[in-house]
Amino acid sequence: MKITHMAKFFFYAGLGLVVLMETIGCGSSQESGNTIESVSSSTEPVDGDSSTITDTVNEQEDSSMQKEVPDKITVSLSETPNNGYRIVYAIWLENAAHTVVQNLFICERVLDGSLSGTALPYWSINRKDASTVDGVSGATILPSFSVTSEISSAIGNQFTVYVEVDHSFDENDWFDDQPALLFAADIDISEAQRTFSLSPVGWTVWSDVTFSQASETKTSVAGALNTEMRYITQHNSDGSFGAADDRSAVGMVQYITAEIK
Repeated sequence: MKITHMAKFFFYAGLGLVVLMETIGCGSSQESGNTIESVSSSTEPVDGDSSTITDTVNEQEDSSMQKEVPDKITVSLSETPNNGYRIVYAIWLENAAHTVVQNLFICERVLDGSLSGTALPYWSINRKDASTVDGVSGATILPSFSVTSEISSAIGNQFTVYVEVDHSFDENDWFDDQPALLFAADIDISEAQRTFSLSPVGWTVWSDVTFSQASETKTSVAGALNTEMRYITQHNSDGSFGAADDRSAVGMVQYITAEIK
C-alpha cells in the first residue's frame, strides 16, 4: 500500500509539472501570435526562417501607406482673337531628364503641309518624331480647346508640360513676324497641387535672325530656345529694351492650364 500511494504521488506530481511547462510555452507563443496568424495557422517557417513573417508584415504596411497615383492630365487653352488669324499649337510632356517625350496634341495643319512649313519651330526642329504623332494630331480647335491623356509610365512622377503656340502676321519692334512662344509648367504628381498655369519661358525662330541691340549684333539660331522675353514684351528703344509693348505675342492666348486627375 505504501508503494502504491508513493507511485500515485510521483505520477500526479509529474503530470502537474508537464501542465505547468505547457502553460508557460503557450504564454510565450501568444506574445507574437498575431504575426504568425497573419502568415498561416497550419504551417511554420522552414528551417527556422522567419523572413516570411517579416516580409508579410512589411508588405501589409507598405500597401496601407500607398496612395492613388494620378494617371491623367488635361491641358486647356483659350485663344485671344486677333485680326482673324488663328493660332496653331503643339502640346507635349517631357520627363525630368528631357529624354522622354510624350505628345498630347499636335495641330494637323503643322503636319499636313497646309502651312508655310515654318510654324512651331521648337517642336518641329527639336521634338518632332513621326512615330509619335499618330493618334495625337487633329484639326485646330479654337477659341478654346482642351485635351486629356493618360500620362505614360515612362514620363515618371516629375515632368514638364509644354505648349508651343504660333501666330502669323504679328509684328513688333524687333520682328516683322513675332516668333512662336513656348509655355511651360513643371509638375510633380506626388505633390498635393493638381492645377497649374503655364507661363511663357522663351521663343524660337525657324531660321537664323540677326538684329542689333545696344550697339551689338545679336543672332538667334534656328530651333534654339531664347529665354529673353523682352524681345517679345518690350519696345525697341534705340537698341535697348523700352516700355511694354501691347502687341506682344504673349497676348495671343488668354490662359493655358494643366490639371492632374
